[in-house]
Amino acid sequence: KAYLMGHAPKYEDAVTFHTGEGRNSILKNFIITNSGTAISLNFSSPKIYNVTIANNFFGIAAYENSNPEILNCILWNNADGDLFECEARYSCIENGSQGEGNINTNPLFVDAVNGDYHLKSEGWRWNSIGQSWTWDNVTSRCIDAGDPCSPLGDEPMSVPRDPNNTYGINRYINMGAFGGTSQASMPPLNWPPVGEDRTPPIPDPAQWAPGGAPQEVYGGGGTFDYWIEMKAEPAT
Repeated sequence: KAYLMGHAPKYEDAVTFHTGEGRNSILKNFIITNSGTAISLNFSSPKIYNVTIANNFFGIAAYENSNPEILNCILWNNADGDLFECEARYSCIENGSQGEGNINTNPLFVDAVNGDYHLKSEGWRWNSIGQSWTWDNVTSRCIDAGDPCSPLGDEPMSVPRDPNNTYGINRYINMGAFGGTSQASMPPLNWPPVGEDRTPPIPDPAQWAPGGAPQEVYGGGGTFDYWIEMKAEPAT
């Protein structure tokens, strides 16, 4: 489960670490929105795992020798910036960030305007309104893109509508607040693992009928229609 926080005044902090918190302090599976600074730290170095920080004035600000461990997070659409004096790993940072495994592509939230920060997927994703699994026509790059060494936690290995993983399969933890939870989106079956090229495949033309027009077949899988014309000859 992910927990929603937000609506702090523009110049106030939603979450603060100001009492020397160390790595034994963990902020995990939270959504922080519509606040001033989402997370502010002074003399503190907690773990910040699988947190979605979106639509705030600022993301995470570290002061006075703070050194948080930021992992598997999404920071998006924060008006004045995402990170100050800190770095993240395996996270989606809109304004770009040095750090292993980071990306800066649109996380494709289902409906951020109405508070749904699940990630869209052509495999499977949780429908909060219908309380069931559904799918979309696009897939978030944040899915299966968390730290490969992070445990999957409660992420589903299959869903009731697809017990044999015909349409989606789970291999790595997701970025964002639902990563590691039972509502984590599942990528489509042929979604490349983290670190591999996820651009659409180049068509691989194949001749289905000698002398006829070739039909293009995509190597990444999918479905297509074809027909065969045959001429019957008299038996001899």
